[in-house]
Amino acid sequence: MSKAFDENNLFREQKFMKLYSRVEVNDYIVDVDDKKLDLKKEILDEKNIIIQGIIDAFYIKKDESGKDYIVIVDYKTDSMSRQDADKSEIKKKLVDNYKLQLDIYADALSELTGLEVKEKYLYSFAIDEAIAV
Repeated sequence: MSKAFDENNLFREQKFMKLYSRVEVNDYIVDVDDKKLDLKKEILDEKNIIIQGIIDAFYIKKDESGKDYIVIVDYKTDSMSRQDADKSEIKKKLVDNYKLQLDIYADALSELTGLEVKEKYLYSFAIDEAIAV
């Protein structure tokens, strides 16, 4: 990220809004801890839905062929309980909880920039580590 900052390719707190069709929204209804993520029925009855958010940070990087792509970083301040002291369990829980969010960010950024999102990370302050998603 520091290299991207130095090269003026680091973007922070990027707001976005994206219109999804009802079919696309159905793709984002997922099971979380064996409970269906319940979007309000009246929203699902509509033809379209707008999802908005703020992406903490992303930067542009070049692949081995010199083609630009995007890396997303989302900061997480979740404090984990003592029972979650195992780093691997913390990482799994964070990925399980936030993968959908990063997938939506990637979809929106790809559409807005025309660039592919090749890397997504959660940065956990609880364990002071970046976690690939």
